[in-house]
Amino acid sequence: MSKTCLFSIILLLLSSIVYSCSTSGQRERFDHIEKLVSENPDSAIVLLDAIDTNFLENKEDKARYALLLTEARYKSGMDETDDSLINRSVEYYKDKYDNPYRAKAYYYAGIICVNGIRYG
Repeated sequence: MSKTCLFSIILLLLSSIVYSCSTSGQRERFDHIEKLVSENPDSAIVLLDAIDTNFLENKEDKARYALLLTEARYKSGMDETDDSLINRSVEYYKDKYDNPYRAKAYYYAGIICVNGIRYG
């Protein structure tokens, strides 16, 4: 086997390991934040604001981030009328019928829609 081929295989393996670790690490962080949202939504917002969204690597992470931030803002008493954030989650989860985040995304989209009518 040539050195170039061996190097390519090693690089591919290392890339997949790094990707899987960073993805699972982000999901663990989101799981932790999700537990905080109900009792300490302000703390959840602080943790979410500390995440550099430019480094969210896939659509699932971006959708979950948007959903958690929307939920934390709502539970903090913020009456949002701009649906651009929650629409990212709705767009991602709309075809994922067995995912519990789908229902949550539509729930918060509905709340924001009502807020838009009430305050808009």
